[in-house]
Amino acid sequence: MNSIFAQRKNNSIMASLQLETVIGFSGTVQGGLIAHPCKPLVLYPLGSTIVIKNLEANTQIFLQGHSDTVSCVALSHDGKLCASGQRTHMGFVAPVIVWDLEASLAKGEGVKKFSLELHKVKVEALDFSHNDRFLASAGGEDDGKVVIWDMTKGRAVTSVQSPSLTVRFANNRDDVFVTGGRHSLVRWHLDALGKRLEPTDVNLGKLVRTFRSIAIDSRDKYAYVGTDTGVQTVDVTTGAVGELSATGVVNGVTGAVIDGTVRDLGGIRRVGLPILGWGKGTPPSLHACRRF
Repeated sequence: MNSIFAQRKNNSIMASLQLETVIGFSGTVQGGLIAHPCKPLVLYPLGSTIVIKNLEANTQIFLQGHSDTVSCVALSHDGKLCASGQRTHMGFVAPVIVWDLEASLAKGEGVKKFSLELHKVKVEALDFSHNDRFLASAGGEDDGKVVIWDMTKGRAVTSVQSPSLTVRFANNRDDVFVTGGRHSLVRWHLDALGKRLEPTDVNLGKLVRTFRSIAIDSRDKYAYVGTDTGVQTVDVTTGAVGELSATGVVNGVTGAVIDGTVRDLGGIRRVGLPILGWGKGTPPSLHACRRF
C-alpha cells in the first residue's frame, strides 16, 4: 500500500512538470553548450551553424558562415565575442570565425568580426584569455599548430607546432596557458612583444595518456586534466603531476569545470575541484588525491 501511495505521489509530481523548451544539441562537440555570462542565452553548434537561443523570449538566431561541421566553440568572458572552429578535408583550410555577438543579436543574424585562417583539416579547441585580449586555437594531429590571436586586430601574434586536443588559459594572466594532446601536456608562456611561445613540458615520466580537457582553479595553482581513464592534477607553477582517483569513467573525461568549493583531499586543501563530464553522460566520483 505504501509503495502504491508513493508511486501515485511521484506520478502527481511528474504530472505537474511542464516541458519549457527543447534544443537540438547532440553533445558531440566538447564544451559546446555554453551559457552567456550576462544574458539569458545559450549557444551551441548544430552542424555548420551556431545557434543562439534566448531562454526567456524562446527565440533563436543563427550564426552561419562555416563550410563544414563546427568542431569547437568558445565565448569571451565579457560575452561580446564568440569564436568557432570547424573541420574540413585533408589539406584544406579549417577557419576560425570570431563573431560579434552584440551586433549579431541586434541584427538577428550572424555578424563576423574576424575570419582566422592558419589551421588545416580541423580546429580542435579554442579559449579566450581572462581579459579577452587573446584567443588560443589548437589544431589536431593533422594540423599540429597552436596559434595565439590578437583580438584587437584579428591577427596572429605567434604560432608553434604542437599537436593538441585541448587548450586553456590561466584565470588571472594572459601570458600563461596549458595544452594537452596525445601523450603530451605543455605549459606555455607567451611573450607577446617578442612574438614567442616558451614551452615547459610537464614531466609525465612513464605515464602514457591522451589529454582531452583542462580546468584550472581560480588561483592558477592547479590544472585538472581529463584523460581517457581519469584525471591528472598538475601544479601549474612547478609542473609536478599528481592524480585524482575517479571511478566510473567511460570513454574518457571530455569536460571539466571548477565548482569553487573548499575541500580536503588526502591532506591537501583544494579551493574547488573539477566537476567532470565523461563519455557516458554522467559525472564520475572523485575519491582521493595523490600528493605531489
